[in-house]
Amino acid sequence: MGEPERAKAVDTSVDVSAAVIAVPKQVTLWTHGHSLSVESAEYPLIDSKPNALLLPNKTAVRILCFGWGVEIYMGPSNNDGIPREEKLWIHYAVPTPSLLYDKPVKAQQLIIRALGSANPGVTLGGIHVYDGPKNILANNQYVNAYPQGFLKRFMPQPFPTIEFGIGVSLLVIGDRATWDHKLTIHSVGIEFLTKSH
Repeated sequence: MGEPERAKAVDTSVDVSAAVIAVPKQVTLWTHGHSLSVESAEYPLIDSKPNALLLPNKTAVRILCFGWGVEIYMGPSNNDGIPREEKLWIHYAVPTPSLLYDKPVKAQQLIIRALGSANPGVTLGGIHVYDGPKNILANNQYVNAYPQGFLKRFMPQPFPTIEFGIGVSLLVIGDRATWDHKLTIHSVGIEFLTKSH
């Protein structure tokens, strides 16, 4: 009597060598709101208001830095006390990775944590993002920072590959603001994206 036939082993493994899946990887890097730079440092100080700078349109800006952010006030600087519109650019340098998971990075989102006063007041009037000298986002529309302090996201399209370093420029507008109005900025960040194969 012969030996019983043995069951043949079945190979249940799956060959995935040809199935390369692109998995998006991302990281968000932040800079704090009190790390701002004012575009023109030549504005004179106003003796009657501590930390206040005199702007060209008879308006003053007062910038106060705290541990939790920066407060920007705008109001009349002249004796007639008439609120006027004034604009001031401020800038942020956002930490920028050269590689993410050994791959080039793209800027996916700009994120601003801000609290603005209602119109009339102090708001954001323009947002620019730069990769070194190259402008990768220019939003010149009137952008009011929500009074509730919502997180603001702006999507650069198409996602630009970052080569040098991210700078964020914010146009602060005092729209007939008085000294009771302010814009608070807690943080500015960029969400970076890459694909890992």
